[in-house]
Amino acid sequence: MPQVERATIKARAKRLREAGQAALAERLNSEVGASSPILLESAGTGRTPQFFPVRIATDLPAGTIVNARLTGACDGRLEGVALQ
Repeated sequence: MPQVERATIKARAKRLREAGQAALAERLNSEVGASSPILLESAGTGRTPQFFPVRIATDLPAGTIVNARLTGACDGRLEGVALQ
């Protein structure tokens, strides 16, 4: 079986990465406006029940679950505001 040319491999990999990034952005944007419990993993970061990373401004310690409104998506993660 003949080898696939290196340029073809790189082009296919690039298309696959771009498609993955587009699908992730679309999925994250579909969460914007929703409320979700966030498990805080460290200062200012946590995860939704679907394991989406969330940047959230809060002083609560890691391990705390906080309800948040998801306000945006940027750089492969969601942005949220704690609801209290």
